[in-house]
Amino acid sequence: MQTFVGKCLTQLSVLAFLYILGSEGIQEAMIATAIYIAPFLLIVSAVCYAAPLVLPAFVRGLWRIMTTIYEYVATFGDYYEDDEEDEDESFATSGAA
Repeated sequence: MQTFVGKCLTQLSVLAFLYILGSEGIQEAMIATAIYIAPFLLIVSAVCYAAPLVLPAFVRGLWRIMTTIYEYVATFGDYYEDDEEDEDESFATSGAA
């Protein structure tokens, strides 16, 4: 898959270079390659090649965060609900209502 993406990106960049070369000239084609085509290729290839390496770690980290939040809420959620009920009762009995 990665080699297929790499070949497609290479062909796309060559076609873009040739199109600009034919319509604008060599100077504009070189400028467009330096400004538009090369950074695009770097970003897309970095994402395509790094995604299989980075994505599993990202998902594991996200899973750990979500389970930690869930455990925290499951552990302390009842405590805070009881605390709010106690505050409501003490507020009502103090006559400040």
